[in-house]
Amino acid sequence: GYANSAGTCLLQDFSSAVFSMTSEAADSSGWSEGSRENVRDLDFDALLSLSIERALSSASPVTADKGKYTVILEPAAVSDFLLFISVLGFGAEELIEGKSFMSGRIGEKIFSDKVTIIDDARDNLVRGLYFDFEGMPRQKTTLIEKGVAKGAVYDRKTASKSGALTTGHCLPPMSHQGPLPLNIIMMPGETALSDLIAGTSRGILVTRVHYTNVIDPLNLIITGMTRDGTYMIENGRVTSPVKNMRFTQNVVEMFNGISGISSDRVFAKAFFGGGFTVPALKVENFNFSSTTEF
Repeated sequence: GYANSAGTCLLQDFSSAVFSMTSEAADSSGWSEGSRENVRDLDFDALLSLSIERALSSASPVTADKGKYTVILEPAAVSDFLLFISVLGFGAEELIEGKSFMSGRIGEKIFSDKVTIIDDARDNLVRGLYFDFEGMPRQKTTLIEKGVAKGAVYDRKTASKSGALTTGHCLPPMSHQGPLPLNIIMMPGETALSDLIAGTSRGILVTRVHYTNVIDPLNLIITGMTRDGTYMIENGRVTSPVKNMRFTQNVVEMFNGISGISSDRVFAKAFFGGGFTVPALKVENFNFSSTTEF
């Protein structure tokens, strides 16, 4: 709910249930997560089985050389990269201050033309709060359309600074971050994840990433690690499990190097009642900067 002394009073029923499981074996691990509005819609048996299967299938991993690979990022990994894009680039405060990778580039093509990203709290794929923390209605906002930078999200402060209208994306008062998109949808492709794998002669399949940190926020250079299931792809088949690898990647270049997008998408819970609905991505020349011993 939101209410103030000027007479604004807004209420919305809202619920969210998230189940996450990590399974560990001697030299491997697996993970699964599901998020639904109603806890009864979570398939616990399927999530448990997937976590265990990934731990077993990634046992006795081999070492892959560092370098640039074709990678297939499952939706959990994609959502992590998209989170950094959203926080560092899609808010009006960063745009106005010249700190966003989109600053001065609205209307330019900056990603692959396969990429369209919107924010829409009213879409059932990412259903969120219909109003922000200033009591303003959240507006559907196109951020990237066929690779072209279309705009950012605004609260009343940044809208006033730039002569725009608020899009209803103010965060809670205790947040020092400017406006952010909280209900991100990335448009799907036309290929099943299994077919993206089948069409890859040599590459690496990444289940998810962690320990992600920003090296260069303006150019969106990020480093992090794979985890909970990393596999070699050879001749269109997932073959041996691979020891976790560190990546150092310019994310703008990564989203320009997309050669395939899956038709199936997954919802991943985010902060402040938000979430991302994202597909898997096939990316060319993804940079793994080092290997690990586990």
